[in-house]
Amino acid sequence: MYYIAKKRDLKKVDKYYLDPVLESRDIEYEQKMAVPATLWLDSTSRYLVTETRLRKMIDMYPHESSTYALLVDYLSANGRTDEAYALIEKSLEADPYQEDMWNTLILKYAVDNNLPAAEEKLKKAASYFPNNSDFAYR
Repeated sequence: MYYIAKKRDLKKVDKYYLDPVLESRDIEYEQKMAVPATLWLDSTSRYLVTETRLRKMIDMYPHESSTYALLVDYLSANGRTDEAYALIEKSLEADPYQEDMWNTLILKYAVDNNLPAAEEKLKKAASYFPNNSDFAYR
């Protein structure tokens, strides 16, 4: 779980400072990720979280699932659900041990009434998490 920055810290991080912070190699991933995650949670600052910035973070940290999760939220909030779920698939290729991403993907297919795809993803998730009863008994 990442650290949530305090509101007073957000005033220091406007759009003119955000890119250098996110692109810096001297700042730990968790500290960097706290900035867009906190901005996303604050509806008045959400405009600072852009697809370009999130994709740069993914390029820098391709195995960090929390960046994918935030971009999935961003795309979904902007009506781009097909792209969001394609991104989940990409995230699972990078790291298949993300239970929350598997759950999201399985539920998406179930809600879309694509039961064969949901069942296929369920079986695949169960292969990574054989002791997870959610995947074994659905």
